[in-house]
Order: sequence, then structure tokens, then C-alpha cells
Amino acid sequence: MTSYFHLLGLLAVADAGLKNADLAQALTKAGFAKSDLEGAHKMLGEGEKLLEKYVDADVNRIADHNVHVAGAELEMWAQTVKFLLKKSLDAELVQTAMGTKIHAHDHTVTVVAQGLRLLAMIRADERIQKALGDERKVRDIGTRGWALLHRLLATTETRLDPIHPEAIPVLAEMSVMTRNARVWFTNLDAAARKLPAPQLGLLGLLGHVPDGMGMPVGGTGFSVVLHERGQTEAPDLLDKRPTSGWSIGRQGRNSENLGKGWVDPTF
Repeated sequence: MTSYFHLLGLLAVADAGLKNADLAQALTKAGFAKSDLEGAHKMLGEGEKLLEKYVDADVNRIADHNVHVAGAELEMWAQTVKFLLKKSLDAELVQTAMGTKIHAHDHTVTVVAQGLRLLAMIRADERIQKALGDERKVRDIGTRGWALLHRLLATTETRLDPIHPEAIPVLAEMSVMTRNARVWFTNLDAAARKLPAPQLGLLGLLGHVPDGMGMPVGGTGFSVVLHERGQTEAPDLLDKRPTSGWSIGRQGRNSENLGKGWVDPTF
């Protein structure tokens, strides 16, 4: 998903992350142009100015409320993760994972950016994963955050879908901005995929971990609830009783079932 708010969030978290000399150097060696390194900040500023014009031109309090509610739920999830991280990690690493220094002009863009940073750190940084618990728990935490982030992004798309688009000229400029940002993101993704395994942890700072790299995340938030209920005891492969907690019985013994309740989504 690369909606307008998603792209602004990526620009915001990348703008902050690329200040890390090791990350900037690694991406440069991987072919990410210097102009792209410096371009995130400028594009973010331009994109937020267009967003401000749009909000002034299209007043929609109901959609704004839905965005704020979804954003608050994502922030509550992040605070839960922070509570777990603070138990065993130093304050500086926790602040980095939480993206406390990421501040866009628009609050929702900031929430999206910080959510992207935390999810990427969970996927790419082994120190974060170890602090959160066993692999199933870490995956469930990531899936819940992924679901909440995408719910927020869905509400932002509704917010940017006016009843009378012809009455809002700034939409044309936002469309151009979106195309430019997607080109920038494509270049970033291509460079990120070339980073060697020892530098995988740096991708957490970008707020973007390419598919096939790092811990996978996906599925639905509801599946997390099922896992949490089902993990009171390990599943028995020979037990045919219905279960709502693990994949066996609910998902069936299909190509996605990896055994012992593990199911990796193929979408």
C-alpha cells in the first residue's frame, strides 16, 4: 500500500533515518543516489503543504474523527510495545525504535512514520525481537501493529476521497507528488534489497524492510487474538477437536500450514 499518507510517512521516517551515517553510506554503496538521500526532506515538506491545502479545501469532520481514532489505537499499540522493550533495553535504543525524534508537521503523518519505524525495527533488529519474547509472540505483536497501521492508512484514504473532487484543484498537484514519491520509494526499495545480511538491522531506521528480508509480517489482527487464546497449551497434531487458537483445524493442513500452529500468509 502506497497511499498519500503512507508515502509521506515513509518520507518522514527515511528523512530521520538517513541522518545515520552508516545507513546513508550503505545505501549509497547499494546505488541510492545522493540526490535521493537529500530529497526526502524536501519532498516531505512539499507533500505536507499540499495536504494542508487539501484539508482547508475539503472539511470533513467525520472522516477526521475516524483518522484520529485509528491513529490513537496505533499509538496505544506502540506504547504497549515500548513497555515491553523498556524492561531489557537501554533507553536510547527504545527511543530509536519508537521514533521519538520523528516529527512531521502533520500529526497523522508523524503517527504513520513512527508506526513504520517501530514495525521495521521489530522486523529487522534482533535485539528488539529478543526483548519482546519468543518468535510467535513477536510475530503476533508485529501482525497486530501491521493491522492497526493499515487500518489507519485506510481511514486516510477515505479522508482524501472527496465527494466533489472537481472542486479541489490541489488534488492534481497531490497526484503529481504521489507519482514522484513512488519513484523515490522504488529507488529506495531497490537499494535496500542490495544490503548484505550483516546490515539488515539498519533497515529498521528506514521504516521499510523489503519483502523477503527480515521477519515476515502480515495477516489480520483477529488472528492474533486466536493465537493468544490457543497458546495456553501446545497443539496436538493428533487431536481432532475443534480449535480456534491454532491453524490446525481452523486453517486445515494446507500448503500454508507449517506445523504447530504456524501459518505464513501468501498474500
